[in-house]
Amino acid sequence: MRWVYHKLRSGSTDSKMAAHQRGVSSVVAGPQLLGVSKNSAHAILSEDLNMNRVVAKFVPKLLSPEQKDLLFEVALDLLDTAITHPGFLNTVITGDESWVYGFNPET
Repeated sequence: MRWVYHKLRSGSTDSKMAAHQRGVSSVVAGPQLLGVSKNSAHAILSEDLNMNRVVAKFVPKLLSPEQKDLLFEVALDLLDTAITHPGFLNTVITGDESWVYGFNPET
């Protein structure tokens, strides 16, 4: 997981994409880059800068129980919508392509 600061932005999609490409979201790789302890970096990022931790990859074993519950609820909602409205999946428009692999190292 990485620390990401999100600013609320308004305007057109093109301006948002351009702002994102310029690096509006700041990402800090770790406290070792700052020369401070992990606890100090956590306090600065969460309390002073109002940053939150976000999950960057789909790794179920690393998710919190709340995150697992949310993913489960979203999956059930999508499944229910797909069943009750058969053409629903044909109306989904995506902005990019992502490949998600389920991997179990114990198999």
